[in-house]
Amino acid sequence: MSNDHRVEMAGFFLGIIAIALGIAFVLFLVSWFWIPFWFYVFPFIAASLVVGGVLKFLTSVWFEEGFKETSSKFYLVYNYKVLAIVFPALAVLVLGAFYFDSKRVEIIERQKGREDTVKIMLEWPRVNKFYNDSKKSWYSDSWYESLRKRAKEPEIYDRQDLGNIAWWALCFGGPLFFFWLSRKDEEVEGTAIKEKVLSHVESERDHLNDLIKNQRKYIDSHTAEADKKIAGLRADKETLLQENLILKAKVEFSTPAAPKLAKVEPEAKGFLDKDIL
Repeated sequence: MSNDHRVEMAGFFLGIIAIALGIAFVLFLVSWFWIPFWFYVFPFIAASLVVGGVLKFLTSVWFEEGFKETSSKFYLVYNYKVLAIVFPALAVLVLGAFYFDSKRVEIIERQKGREDTVKIMLEWPRVNKFYNDSKKSWYSDSWYESLRKRAKEPEIYDRQDLGNIAWWALCFGGPLFFFWLSRKDEEVEGTAIKEKVLSHVESERDHLNDLIKNQRKYIDSHTAEADKKIAGLRADKETLLQENLILKAKVEFSTPAAPKLAKVEPEAKGFLDKDIL
């Protein structure tokens, strides 16, 4: 067997060993991470989704803008001022649910010749028991000795531990999820405002057109009425003129003749008054 062939075989076996070690390491991580995932990571993700969803829901405002008699449209806008009230309220809720009057009491029993025994008085013992039973059930059948040893070691998983998860979700995971949900708020709100303005302009245009139509009808009706009145006045004028002419003619023909003056004979004149002179 040549040296090159030996080198190739050695590289092949080393590759197989590296792959096997990598697979074993991945399986170890999966086995080790299974319990932390379900009792720490998953509650953190779920609480973050809840917090982010609540923040998004309370900052979203739907309002109705009716632009027709038989139809209406809802517009979505956002009011972030409400965060000044909602976020402190959620913080108070977390503090009250998981930390208010919370005391983790440790009782140390000292024994001669032996190690001191520490007992912890749990607030939510059922939660702690469920956690340790799940851990023991999962790690006891593991292929790895370190995980089997860990199955026998009890751990504290109590009210304050859940409170820490909720606190991290409120301060970190929830705001990140809310930020992701709000990535298109400006675009959505701008579209809503634009649609609202267009619908308002359309309604105002329709209202103005109605006013113009009504004004035209009003002008036409009153114009026709005025034309009728003018025509009546003209007819009355013509009638009055005709009556005036008739009366004038009657007055002219019915006036008696003026009396004639009597002829006055000239008085006798003297000699000097004669025409010849």
